[in-house]
Amino acid sequence: MAAPIVSARIGGVFIFLFCPFLFFLEGLSTYLLPPLAFVLPLFASQFCARYDPNFTEDMLDMHYWKECPMLTSCKFCGQVVEIMTLNVHMLEECEKRSKFGKGFLTDLDANMDKCPLCQVVVAPLTETGWKEHVLKAKGCDKNPRTAHLRKQFAPAK
Repeated sequence: MAAPIVSARIGGVFIFLFCPFLFFLEGLSTYLLPPLAFVLPLFASQFCARYDPNFTEDMLDMHYWKECPMLTSCKFCGQVVEIMTLNVHMLEECEKRSKFGKGFLTDLDANMDKCPLCQVVVAPLTETGWKEHVLKAKGCDKNPRTAHLRKQFAPAK
């Protein structure tokens, strides 16, 4: 039997607990202090981890659709996808992929280790590597959703 995962809301924060030890005492279940706990703000972006206490579900959806720097719209079909999966999306899921030329598809497949926006090699090729590339300092140079960061870090004239 797998260990249960328990969630609790404490002051606007969801806490997910992995409980490997479950004891039954006179019909009551008692959990020992779990070794792992994941704390996720109630309304935080699951992609960029931006937290805003004013987020509602609708505002969070709008964040994903228009401003989350980890997401982008496919320039062919308009679907919002993670930047790190954009090449895979175009190769396998895009509604318009039947119109792509063979050379375009070959080029996509050969560049899976590169950012599809700026063509910089992302290393390590993990979620952490992608967050470093997209979110750190001024962000990806070709990401329109981080343009405000590039203006902020631009040298004074």
